[in-house]
Amino acid sequence: MLRQEQTFNKKMSNVKLDPVEDWKKTQIDKLHRSLAEAEQKAEECQAEKIKLEEELLRAKEKISQLRETRDTLRASNDAMCVEMKKTTDKLEAEVRVRMREMI
Repeated sequence: MLRQEQTFNKKMSNVKLDPVEDWKKTQIDKLHRSLAEAEQKAEECQAEKIKLEEELLRAKEKISQLRETRDTLRASNDAMCVEMKKTTDKLEAEVRVRMREMI
């Protein structure tokens, strides 16, 4: 596209134009430049979008891993609490028995 524009501009630079045609040519050149800039910006935005989507995917995976870890730790903690309660109940029962024996 840019090469075609340059070729066109080179050919047109040798042509004598009246003021209206010259103005039209200038406007067309401006539009071509604006279009090229917009296309470049669109490509940059698309690349940034892809980068952000990849980052979002990694973040979602990390969140999933953290949730799994949380659930595992919660289950482990619950199991330890149950075990501690059993041990505490057992020790309390032993203390009661010994206290009775001492009395």
